Amino acid sequence: MLASGVAAGTILVFAVGLRLVGDFVRPDSPLVLYLASLLGVAVVAGWNWRVPGALLIVAGTSLNLLVAVLNSGMPYDPTAVAAVGAPPPRDGLHVLLTSDTRLEFLSDVIPVGLLHSVLSLGDFLNAVGGFLIPFMWLQPPAKAEAAQTLRSANFAFFWSAQVVSRFGDPITLIALTYVTYRATQSALATALAVLIATIPTALFSFFGGAIADAIGHRRVMLRTDIVRAVLLGLVPLLIGLDSPLVLVFAAVFVSGICSAIFNPARISIVPTLLGKDHLARGNSLVYATDRAVEIAGGLAGGILVATIGSSAFFVDAASFGLSAMLLSRVAVVERGRSLTWSRLFHEAREGLVLLRRSAVLWANTVFSLAAQVSNPIINGLTPAFVIQRFAGNDPSVGAVEYGISEAAIAAGAVLASALLPRY
Repeated sequence: MLASGVAAGTILVFAVGLRLVGDFVRPDSPLVLYLASLLGVAVVAGWNWRVPGALLIVAGTSLNLLVAVLNSGMPYDPTAVAAVGAPPPRDGLHVLLTSDTRLEFLSDVIPVGLLHSVLSLGDFLNAVGGFLIPFMWLQPPAKAEAAQTLRSANFAFFWSAQVVSRFGDPITLIALTYVTYRATQSALATALAVLIATIPTALFSFFGGAIADAIGHRRVMLRTDIVRAVLLGLVPLLIGLDSPLVLVFAAVFVSGICSAIFNPARISIVPTLLGKDHLARGNSLVYATDRAVEIAGGLAGGILVATIGSSAFFVDAASFGLSAMLLSRVAVVERGRSLTWSRLFHEAREGLVLLRRSAVLWANTVFSLAAQVSNPIINGLTPAFVIQRFAGNDPSVGAVEYGISEAAIAAGAVLASALLPRY
């Protein structure tokens, strides 16, 4: 049972009871009954947010609740309903989809022929969350004192989580360039969008390592994944509500800061999960999958943006949510300590002193920092150039081509590593 306490259990039973009454006893029940049922499910799932899958149910139910409130009912597409051979809904919840429908992409517009039904994005999130709850519970729990090998449950959960999380990074970049160019038709604004998405890594990674060390590597990875899932899940809603583009930029920028904290943590946690005999192979596996995931994420990002537009941010948010669920299964012993600005700057300064003691490390740091600062400038011009020069000013086609170009860069890095292993 999802509810963990008497109060939560009472709310859940009440919410489910309301929905059963609306679906089977009195289909003509007022809309408020259905909304109360959705709100109750969201509250109970949020109450139990630590349960794997619960946050997806919170997200799915909240999206359904939002679109129903904005449109005085859940809009449905009659064409999609007819296509799957389902009868039109006749209840107090559903209303016809019209040209005035708000957040149309969150309505019941996804035909599922196998079920003879038309579902919403929120319904899919609820289904995935409902599946993950028993699925994750059935997995053997990882133990901090278990064998520290590549085949251990601990490392498997961690590796899967960071792969899924990294997969979402290219999707953010490609989707942001798409929505920016579509809204502004400006190469300058598109370049600024890329800069906003990528510059936090260059500016905050050094402090990100100190933050991760203070809070705990697994703990900070879990929290930053949750924050990124929420922020990027809000982006399509902001766009659908015609909010200023600056709010989208702000959400992506804060998400980028979270990435700057997540990435050092995922590297630093590996020695905690693996013994000395397995550490080298574990690090190699993490680094090797980075490039493969960048290739897959770049290609997927272009295709997703071309097919579902700004809703690709939902896929990105879901990847971070899934990563957080997997990380919740990783068991490590972490002792966090209080974090203050003075301690943060002190630890960052100590790290800088350590780097300066080694000519090799210092040179690598300087050139890497220069590259990270320069890359956003170069990358910022690339999407606008691709859209204007090769895509006929079509942002959807440009998104696919930009995704391919990003995947090609990652593929080149993989090929270079294979041909020049010493470097």
